[in-house]
Amino acid sequence: MISSAIFHHSHQFHWCAYFRTNPLTDEIRDRYKAALHKRPDETVTERDILAFELKRLEHILNNFVTRRAEEKAYMMIIRRDEQVGSASSQEILALAERLKFIESLESSDGPVPAELAEKYARVLGCARDEVTRNAIVDYEKKLVAEGKRRLHRYIEDDRYLGEPYDYKKAQMVHLQERFRAEVAKCQPLLGEANKEQSSGGE
Repeated sequence: MISSAIFHHSHQFHWCAYFRTNPLTDEIRDRYKAALHKRPDETVTERDILAFELKRLEHILNNFVTRRAEEKAYMMIIRRDEQVGSASSQEILALAERLKFIESLESSDGPVPAELAEKYARVLGCARDEVTRNAIVDYEKKLVAEGKRRLHRYIEDDRYLGEPYDYKKAQMVHLQERFRAEVAKCQPLLGEANKEQSSGGE
């Protein structure tokens, strides 16, 4: 139900943005005459259509807010989002980098680059000329296995999640903020249309 409401909001935001950024064709103007209760000989302006679509968007938003206010407590959706930089996210990124590095080693031939040989000689406790690609790959695969075990523990433990919150209420607040932002974007165009109408009537 909530996903359907969000879809309708997004669709309506799309129309407002479209009429705010694109010129109107005669076909579009004619299509809106009935909705705006205009006579065939009356002109449909950009302001008329934009104001109409903003009003429709406001109506959809108000219905959404009303439904949220009338819902019973048991209909609430409690959600906890993963925090940016969480342990599981960092571990996944680290594993991806290691696997990419292993792939590059396995797909290449030739001697180990001097910098890598120096680094892994210290890690493996051997001479630099004893460091081979296979030795590095074996070592990195052990680290990948350890990382997978850590990741499994992180996923089982929800401490990396944020605080619980009312998901539907958060969506409502987000839509209200988005609506206010869209109105602010449309306001200059609505104001310009008003000025043109005033100038034409002088």
